[in-house]
Amino acid sequence: MSVGRIKEDFDKNKNPSKVVDVILNPKVVATIKKDNNALLFFYQLVNNYLQQKYKIELEETFNLPKLPYKGSSVEFQRVKGKKAPKIETMSSEEADGAAQQEEAFKSTFQSGPAVQAIEWKLLLEFDDGVIEEFDGLNEHLERVQKIHLEYNLPLLVTGKNIGLKIAEDEVEISAGKIYHMILKPIILVDPSTARAIFDIKTRTLNIQVGKLKKAAKKDETLNGEVNERTVEIKAPELSNELLFDVV
Repeated sequence: MSVGRIKEDFDKNKNPSKVVDVILNPKVVATIKKDNNALLFFYQLVNNYLQQKYKIELEETFNLPKLPYKGSSVEFQRVKGKKAPKIETMSSEEADGAAQQEEAFKSTFQSGPAVQAIEWKLLLEFDDGVIEEFDGLNEHLERVQKIHLEYNLPLLVTGKNIGLKIAEDEVEISAGKIYHMILKPIILVDPSTARAIFDIKTRTLNIQVGKLKKAAKKDETLNGEVNERTVEIKAPELSNELLFDVV
């Protein structure tokens, strides 16, 4: 089970309310719809999670509105998958070697903090100037002219240590052993148009980059006629030299 962040919304009477997304296994959801006892159990489980994470306690009575989703846009949540354990028989020498390798692995990663999860947001800017958050249900993606990426990096106090690499089909950020993330934009982007700013007050990295344009190139044929063909403009990758702090 995964519990998302608290969002502000309205109930059916237009009164302000708080909304939290909770992700469950699809098989569990199917069971809950058929078994009231299972529904009550998971309601109590969700209540416990909210108390621990947000200090919020739900009422004992509740109802289930017939809504596919509560809110104007669906938010992404990353859920770590579990792999089945593998059992194999090892000799005493192999076991000793595995133990030494494990100790070396631990010492390597104990020298610094572990990679932290990053909260991020993708915004789409259309050709008419409208900006909306990407939720997987957006329409007319062919009209997107620019993307905006927002990363929440609360452990950083400056953007000077952020490594930034932008290619046509990939955006990568890193900050030592604390943060690292690679995202694939929904459109090809032009790295030469990228601009990155780190907001010291909110500790947020903001990146905006334009859509990769296509230019018409003229070719002359043998009979003197001029044809136009479309070629992609190749642009250099962006490094963290173009990353600035703002206060």
